[in-house]
Amino acid sequence: MVLNNKISFEVHDLECEFRALTKDDICKDYINGLKEEEGGGYIQNIPSGLSVETQKKYIKSILLSKHNAINGIFVDGKLVGTAGIQTDTNFNKVIDKPLVSIATIGILIFNSEYRGLGLGSILVWASIILADNCIGVQWFGAAMDKCNLKSLRSFLSCGFRKIHERGNHVRVLLEFQELIKPCSIKNITINGEKLNE
Repeated sequence: MVLNNKISFEVHDLECEFRALTKDDICKDYINGLKEEEGGGYIQNIPSGLSVETQKKYIKSILLSKHNAINGIFVDGKLVGTAGIQTDTNFNKVIDKPLVSIATIGILIFNSEYRGLGLGSILVWASIILADNCIGVQWFGAAMDKCNLKSLRSFLSCGFRKIHERGNHVRVLLEFQELIKPCSIKNITINGEKLNE
């Protein structure tokens, strides 16, 4: 699933763009960031033998998938983080009402130079805006380790609410109309057209 639109905006005087990743976007910094997650990070299922070439093949498979998308946040032209979006999920088994469609989101700021700027919340917000704009999804969820407080705060600051806790995991849910825009974002455009804020 390719979310074809792109969102451009400014954060702390940095020029940012959020769009679908292509295999040509895969760089050594991205691979190194994923490898750092292998040793105790929060990303599950990082393949062994991770390299630029294997990740390019993975991105190509995501682009051909009906239910998955992977997008990147580029700061001043440099890829610094990613957000995965999935629409084929069993997520609604833990909520109190059946939903027609729900998208789940996973985020990663892999470039440590750009952590602490609020880009996690921006990845969450931009993923929701893009998914709504491209495929009309109205409900969004995420699941994470309870210890991953930075990720949890990123979702809660965008309006998500906790709906389920079990063991070391927590799930959060948001209906599109409850989305909160991070206050650090300004001058937002989607495909060059100004977004009404």
